[in-house]
Amino acid sequence: MTSQGRGGPTGSQVLFGLGVVGGVALGMWHGSLALMGLFVFRETEPLSAWVTVGSLLGTLPAALLAFWKPRVAAYIYWALAASLLGASALSLASEFEAYESWLSDALSWLARGPGAQALLGAVLWFSRRPGQPE
Repeated sequence: MTSQGRGGPTGSQVLFGLGVVGGVALGMWHGSLALMGLFVFRETEPLSAWVTVGSLLGTLPAALLAFWKPRVAAYIYWALAASLLGASALSLASEFEAYESWLSDALSWLARGPGAQALLGAVLWFSRRPGQPE
């Protein structure tokens, strides 16, 4: 309810809707990236690659859970982002010498993967779903 007592979404509720819709879209995109990655995996793929794929596949279920439990979904997004950060750091540390432009690649990946998940977690943490008291 707004301060005047009339119906209509508050800013926090609009933020919740954007977070859920954005989470579903990001989850679908992350899912497609993860599935493409699975098809090119080799027998000796490092553990960090499996953690990355698992973290990407967890984005969509967290977005769907946000309909009912936004705070729980926020924790899940933050956990997924942390696991992606860890896997990325491990991967970069193991191949640090192999890349000349690793910094730009790393920043690009961090913005698309764990950065996006952490942002969605923050949006869900600070928003309220419709029907929930302010």
